[in-house]
Amino acid sequence: METVPDYGLYKITQYLFDHIHNKLPEVLHNLPIEVTLEGFLGGYLLTKFLQFSSKSVFTRIIPNFDSKTLPKLERLCEFGIPGTFLVYSCINPNGARDLVYNKPMDNLGIFMAYLGGIAATEQGLNKRKKTFQ
Repeated sequence: METVPDYGLYKITQYLFDHIHNKLPEVLHNLPIEVTLEGFLGGYLLTKFLQFSSKSVFTRIIPNFDSKTLPKLERLCEFGIPGTFLVYSCINPNGARDLVYNKPMDNLGIFMAYLGGIAATEQGLNKRKKTFQ
């Protein structure tokens, strides 16, 4: 029996997935290409939006947030996300194994969202490095 959380980020992610899923041609439904594209684009666009917010909003509240604090947070997330799963797999190996083997499409989407976020993060870090040199 699968447990589905009924809160927070899961609801938002599921809403967005369903919204896009219903607009795609039925031929693409539940195929790896659909999950790959949606995961990558979702992670990429969310990261770009957060970078834009950092530059236009947070820098007004916290001086130098975009140039000093955000790059550290981005690096932390780059390594922290896979690190969290690694720690979870050490604490609960059976639970981690179940996640890997029983949810192949979900895992593909999560992995692609991670790669999309990494791509946007690296672009932002390189752009900032060139701007502040």
